[in-house]
Amino acid sequence: MLLSLGEVEWDRAMGTGHLERLKRAVSLPAARGTDTSAVRPACYGGAGFTDEPKTAEKRGEAVLVDPERLHRGNFGGGSRHGRRGADDPARAAGRR
Repeated sequence: MLLSLGEVEWDRAMGTGHLERLKRAVSLPAARGTDTSAVRPACYGGAGFTDEPKTAEKRGEAVLVDPERLHRGNFGGGSRHGRRGADDPARAAGRR
């Protein structure tokens, strides 16, 4: 199962073209039988994002990571040090 596929662009804002390219890229492993039903395209952008990627993120269709979010390590599932994110059900239930 493939969960994410991403692209990095540090010197210009990421936009519709980046998302479209990632969507096409997801179709390649899907054509070979890989389960891509849970894929969320990830855009790692140092110069920000245009409106389309922001809207896609609000709909839950993409993950946008700017330098601040990269530094915090907040991707919805905890940090690289194993701490659970605020939206983790175990943490919400008081279990760490």
